[in-house]
Amino acid sequence: MSEESGRFVLHIGTPKTGTTFVQGILAQNRRELVEAGWSYPGKRLNQQHAVYGLCGSDIYHIEDASPYEDLARSMADRVQADLARGRRVMVSAETLAALDDDAVERLIGRLAVPDRIVMTLRGLPSLLPSIWQQLLKTGKTETLPEMIERSAGHRDDSTPVWNAYAFGDVVRRWSRWAPVHVAVVPSRDSTDGRSLWDLFSEAADVPEVSDTSVPASDANVSLSHEGARLLQQMNIEIRDSGVSRERARRLRRWYLKHAVFPLAGGADGGGRITLPKESEELVTSWNEQQLQMLQEHATAVHGDLDDARRIPGHRPVDGDGEMRTVAARQMIRMLQDSAAE
Repeated sequence: MSEESGRFVLHIGTPKTGTTFVQGILAQNRRELVEAGWSYPGKRLNQQHAVYGLCGSDIYHIEDASPYEDLARSMADRVQADLARGRRVMVSAETLAALDDDAVERLIGRLAVPDRIVMTLRGLPSLLPSIWQQLLKTGKTETLPEMIERSAGHRDDSTPVWNAYAFGDVVRRWSRWAPVHVAVVPSRDSTDGRSLWDLFSEAADVPEVSDTSVPASDANVSLSHEGARLLQQMNIEIRDSGVSRERARRLRRWYLKHAVFPLAGGADGGGRITLPKESEELVTSWNEQQLQMLQEHATAVHGDLDDARRIPGHRPVDGDGEMRTVAARQMIRMLQDSAAE
């Protein structure tokens, strides 16, 4: 890279750590960033699909990268041209967290050597429940304890799925290429007082932007404990009914749109999803191992690592009253939408 080149920053995820929020701010401030000498390539929220084209089968869920290859070439050309013009370039794609060492090297060979890596971090005690409710939105039927048990197998086998969430090992892999700056997602009980964007912008060294209000995306709305249990049961019923995969997808999407998402943020009367009591010790031990590795390989941590250690309070034994309340409120919401139509 010549002396006239700009600086290249990669935001590598990990998933479920506020990446959509951060990317939304970057995307809606593209013009302002350009005026400050920065480039956030493309017109989409992030560069995820271009990375699919660059990495191909190095990403575990990509079987055919050909639909993304033109986008990949365009982004790579734009990154290299902007760097040559002396601009600072930010690329953000949470799927980068899942790449193994060889895949990271291949990606950098096709794109550019980064000058700084930024990773957003949530501890496993809050991350795993978040992953579970996200999987339910895609039709999965397993319970949270079952998902944690499956994660134990992934962890032992170092599968690509676990690679994305084993944040300490993610830092180790990427630190071979550039300094890694970690932005810790603030917990509800955080004493730091700063927002995720404040911590991310500090970690990435991006300039201040004027618009940091990002509308919530339905895809990333958090379910309540009872709402998740209802969706899990619905997924089971749909699966057992024998309907086609496409029909099941449409049913689930309609239910989420009309009954679940409008009541997000506690409006359905349910409580927060938390770790099962019996899983707490195991997940905490995983978390501490990853935090130790992170501290060994990260250049800087922005925020409070204690936020990554916090264990949300436990749910009481499921009560019929809470489940009935959530189900009734969802039904009322669906009826209101149907009547309006």
